[in-house]
Amino acid sequence: MTGVLWCPTHTNTSTYILRGSFLIGNTFTGALMYDTTAWKGLGILQGQVYALALLENYLFIGRQFHGQGFTSFMIYDLVNDVFLGKIRVSGVIETLYIHPNGQSLILGGDVVQVRSVGCISVCVLSLST
Repeated sequence: MTGVLWCPTHTNTSTYILRGSFLIGNTFTGALMYDTTAWKGLGILQGQVYALALLENYLFIGRQFHGQGFTSFMIYDLVNDVFLGKIRVSGVIETLYIHPNGQSLILGGDVVQVRSVGCISVCVLSLST
């Protein structure tokens, strides 16, 4: 189990975000958040979550999911508590890394295609588009 620590600028609290496989109530989720008061599932993330990366108030989620209409990459807005969208990725994302310049996200794993662009093992996405 691994995770990230989010310290939002608008509060004096810290939130721990863990990846794994968890049962909250009757719902399985691939990620949990703890904000010093309670554990909360991060939506319904079916499939195994392998990687998390954090940039400001955005959580990038890399996972494995097979099936029509699903993707292995998602973005979550932590301030508004909502998924922003999915980028169509086929394959398994095992590693996410924010480039030190804050402008790029590097994906690693058994990735075959990002959107309509083929890539093998390592892909770089611009965070400005």
